[in-house]
Amino acid sequence: MASEQLKVGDTLYIYKFGRQWDSHLITGENKASWILIGGLKVDKATMRLRGNPAPQVFTAEQKQEEEWRMGSIPGIIRLVERADTATLRQIAALLGYERE
Repeated sequence: MASEQLKVGDTLYIYKFGRQWDSHLITGENKASWILIGGLKVDKATMRLRGNPAPQVFTAEQKQEEEWRMGSIPGIIRLVERADTATLRQIAALLGYERE
């Protein structure tokens, strides 16, 4: 769901350390921001908290994608570490990696 599809009443999620998520209800909006409970503001263009550029804010769908990504990285890394050269070359090509 893109920022422009969000509306008052939708829920956004902020990732915390340790694979924890805080959910926040959108209670209002202005031209540039979504306003969450507690007065937090999310920049509509960047989906980041205003005044705190580090935490990204996610929709429910984006949260599911991020959970899959975070949960899959360790297993994928283990497989890559054990992969043969031909497989590594395919992975490198897929990712656009060129060895110096």
